[in-house]
Amino acid sequence: MRQRGRSAARAVIADYPVTLTGPGEISASTRDARAGDEIRLTWKSANGNDVVASGSWSGVKAGTGSETVPLSRPGSMVFRQTATNPHGHTETSVRVKVREPAVSTEPSVSSAEVRVGDKVRLT
Repeated sequence: MRQRGRSAARAVIADYPVTLTGPGEISASTRDARAGDEIRLTWKSANGNDVVASGSWSGVKAGTGSETVPLSRPGSMVFRQTATNPHGHTETSVRVKVREPAVSTEPSVSSAEVRVGDKVRLT
């Protein structure tokens, strides 16, 4: 017996759901980093024919994978993953706080060789 109308459509969607396999299926190696650092993003999706990255990264991605992403400037970066198939789409994301780059506290000396009694300039 053939089903008609909405209930038939729901049955098809139930057979081929678009899901990301659980909460937090895109993750970052850290959620608090400094500009100039790199983080590792890891993601996983199921039943999505197309997985597209957007926000602070972009491109078509494999259903499961990882990627190293450089953090170029301070601020809040959001990495989104959207999985789609003929029946719909779903999105998940992770936010990373990027702080100012670390300041070097290594002093430099005006001369490579210093003898007792020499004057030097530290910067």
